[in-house]
Amino acid sequence: MRRHSIIRALALLALTASAARAQKKILVYTRNFTPDNKGYVHENIPFAVAALTKIGAEQGLTVHVTDDPSVFDDAKLAQYAALVFANSNNEAFATDAQKDAFRRYIQRGGGFVGIHSASGSQRDWPYFWSVVGGKFVVHPKIQPFTVRVVDSAQVATAGVPAEFEWTDEFYFLDHLNSGIHPVLVSDRTKLRSTEEMKPPASEFPNPTPLAWWQTFDGGREFYIALGHDKATYTNPILTRLIANAIVWATTKPKHVASSDVSVATVPKPTRSGYAAVNGLQMYYEMYGSPSSRMPLVLLHGGGSTIGTNFSRIIPLLESTRTVIAVEFQAHGHTRDVDRPVTFEQDADDIFALLHELHIPKADLLGFSNGGTTAMQVAIRHPEVVNRLVIASANYRRDGMQSGFWDFMKNGTFADMPQPYKDAYLKIVPSEEGLHAMYERDNRRMLAFKDIPDEAIRSIHAPALVVVGDADVIQPEHALALSRLLPHGRLCILPGTHGSYMGEIMTPLANDEVPRTFVSIVTQYLSSKVN
Repeated sequence: MRRHSIIRALALLALTASAARAQKKILVYTRNFTPDNKGYVHENIPFAVAALTKIGAEQGLTVHVTDDPSVFDDAKLAQYAALVFANSNNEAFATDAQKDAFRRYIQRGGGFVGIHSASGSQRDWPYFWSVVGGKFVVHPKIQPFTVRVVDSAQVATAGVPAEFEWTDEFYFLDHLNSGIHPVLVSDRTKLRSTEEMKPPASEFPNPTPLAWWQTFDGGREFYIALGHDKATYTNPILTRLIANAIVWATTKPKHVASSDVSVATVPKPTRSGYAAVNGLQMYYEMYGSPSSRMPLVLLHGGGSTIGTNFSRIIPLLESTRTVIAVEFQAHGHTRDVDRPVTFEQDADDIFALLHELHIPKADLLGFSNGGTTAMQVAIRHPEVVNRLVIASANYRRDGMQSGFWDFMKNGTFADMPQPYKDAYLKIVPSEEGLHAMYERDNRRMLAFKDIPDEAIRSIHAPALVVVGDADVIQPEHALALSRLLPHGRLCILPGTHGSYMGEIMTPLANDEVPRTFVSIVTQYLSSKVN
């Protein structure tokens, strides 16, 4: 125990010294806004600002304080090592451009610290919930409760008692990211007056996290639910925790494994589960709120999972419509069964899944092998397809770049990208299962046969064909496919296979291109077809 404390203290000392030498700046943001000016504004804000100003002086940080959303501009944000949302609430941003600047700041590795009601900011924007790590829902009456440190190795807990009594609003959040690492928790079953809460306390995890860290979408984020009472901002427990969190958020790690940064954390789905389809227990996740717009089904590529292909774009897509993401046979959460793995079978599984979910019709976005599956769904089950987005997919063997088929024939398991292996093993810790997935995908590709032209011409659903200009799929092939489809359109974006949508193998892709891709897709799905 003593050794842990010494190591943690030395680590914090090193981080603090580093921060002081760099004379870093932090932005303390306190906006509380609703159009009717009736939103709750915490009286603690001046006290939180005073505490943060003192912390800045102690840590050698320059502190800027504002509630003006115009600060969310690329050039202005570039000067800050971290953004501290100190009891902000309701609408944090005034324009979409400000949201975009905030997103880019996070994606470029920016630090973020949220305090107390920061989790009540921007409740209509899933990306912001994901940065915080969750979205505020409810709290019972202010009361005392016991708080425990559950991550004594995290530098943010240095100097924080292993267990302490605290009186505060006990915050319950939903949409908790799967990637958060709790550092403080409490037992919700010990609370009083929770019977008045809606939803009930029993619907939230126990122990309930009250502070955590994460590295969502390339950033370094820390959230602390404590801090309602203005007096707590002179309590050394809270001020130490906040100071440590800021030092952590403003300090870049010296060495980060590529697998740690290549996959952005997927936001927590609103619903997930397994559906019995064709002898398979197929895993699916649903995102976003119910919408009048057509639901969108995401179909991943070979060797992939929901996260490896779509983690960067789900937060963008779910703000516009219900998104359903699946994992095919032998991939991720969906276990293998004794039957062939074919594009036709995958298509039949999607048809059966939609029936199980009582979804009569949907838009489909398929990437790579998932794009080929999307075409097969439209061919075999046209009644369930509204529109298609076929991203980096082939329908003929000669559509691939030169040398592709030789590589597939001569390749081995060792050639499978490590981030794909890591993503699978994180879900299913089975080397046997991983090898089986590789072998099945490899055999399917080697056995691939051209989809006949007449079958492509039978697809009457409007279809957008997307390809990167340096893709493994030849742009000429994508053009030919778009012209063969009765209602085909073509989009060529700069990038390699999937880089235009932020796929796992392109962690350094231009931040703007995936956003452009999503903008094009959402506009296409919502527009009238010419």
